[in-house]
Amino acid sequence: MEVTRELRLERLSKKKGTAPIRLIFRWDNLRLRLNSSESCRPGDWNEKQGRVKDKPGTFADVTNTILDRWTRAAVDAHQDARRNGERWDVERMEAEIRVRYQRLAAEAKGTPVAELPALPTVATRPRTLLEYMSDWCDYMESKVSLRSGAGLSSTYRRRLRHLSEELEEFSKVKKYPLTFQRMDMHFYDKFQDYQLTVLGNKVNTFSGYIKNIKNFLYWCEERDLPTTSKFHRWATPEQYVGADFLTAAELRQWAQLDLSTSAVTAYLTEHFPPVPVTPGRGRPPLQVADHQERIAYARDKFLQCCYTGLRISDADRMGPQHIHGELIKLATGKTGIVCIIPFLDDDVFKPVALVEQYASWGLPTCLPDVPTLDDYLPHLARLAGISRINVTSRVGRKTFVTLKIYQGMSRTEVMLATGHQTEKSFIRYLGTDEKELLESYRRTARKGA
Repeated sequence: MEVTRELRLERLSKKKGTAPIRLIFRWDNLRLRLNSSESCRPGDWNEKQGRVKDKPGTFADVTNTILDRWTRAAVDAHQDARRNGERWDVERMEAEIRVRYQRLAAEAKGTPVAELPALPTVATRPRTLLEYMSDWCDYMESKVSLRSGAGLSSTYRRRLRHLSEELEEFSKVKKYPLTFQRMDMHFYDKFQDYQLTVLGNKVNTFSGYIKNIKNFLYWCEERDLPTTSKFHRWATPEQYVGADFLTAAELRQWAQLDLSTSAVTAYLTEHFPPVPVTPGRGRPPLQVADHQERIAYARDKFLQCCYTGLRISDADRMGPQHIHGELIKLATGKTGIVCIIPFLDDDVFKPVALVEQYASWGLPTCLPDVPTLDDYLPHLARLAGISRINVTSRVGRKTFVTLKIYQGMSRTEVMLATGHQTEKSFIRYLGTDEKELLESYRRTARKGA
């Protein structure tokens, strides 16, 4: 969910000299515009931050609180939709946002819970696994190779689309319902029999389908869709091979990356060339300056995952209310388990300094949301000189786990921070740093007499 605010100068009141403030909500390629019922003078409006400037006579606190309340209502609504595996249309989202806003306003006034407006009970058909697979195909088709600058080949795109048709036919022939919860070993065995015995395909063909199904399910898992961990039994090798993570030195490189230089501007101009603005043609396209601002937010959002071990969906929800002294306490959106995370700075992890950078912004969350995070991470890795691994938002969580273990924390303590319940699931996030491993052995080795 991306929420922006704009001052409607075309409706400037000649009598009062004020213009209404409108909120724009964007999610799942949909857009909703709502009037906030607030207004201000153009000279009192901070366009970059989407807030009223804190000046005498502007009543900035009141107006900004109302705008933040709308934002929080929208973010909460979108998080609930994702948690339930639903994709709400504009009408459903508007109803949810309006009622949640009313509830937040009532709670601020101390209204008893019994008198709060009820959330909408609009019937929504849950989206199917194949519909999510169509979204995944759209996402894959939008990806661009950092090496060639080109997208996926037409052959590969057709192969991904064909996978959906293959699964649909398999479901009919084998009478096997395709749901996230049934992507277990039973599915694997059934699909293998269908491919090798019924269709007579070769093992390589079957393996290719499984590889793409696995990538699709991991994509769903990263977005907190209602997947089941059971698919890991056939998608993840049993042997431990070590997770991708950033070393302490690489993490410092990432944190120290200066994105305001002319070299970075030139790089972004090359990879995100300016797009001509056509008046009256919807939302203006992002320009280089916009990308330079967003890529800085993306750098810090990834650091937030590295410093806290949170999933990206939970990092997006983390707000000041989750910080309790020197601890962060946040219930994960995926499992509901409360993560207890140290909120302390050291020579590697600097969550306090990171949050303080944005404390004066008055955001409902600790850091700004970055809706296109995955688009910027490969570029950030290249700018930071990191080519050893493919950096995704999941690498942040794995970096936290691995470096905390090498700092000397026990697995149990780290699992309290990440919310893992079993070592089997936890171990998938633990990487191997051979240099640190040898140093650990040297520190604990017994000295000869």
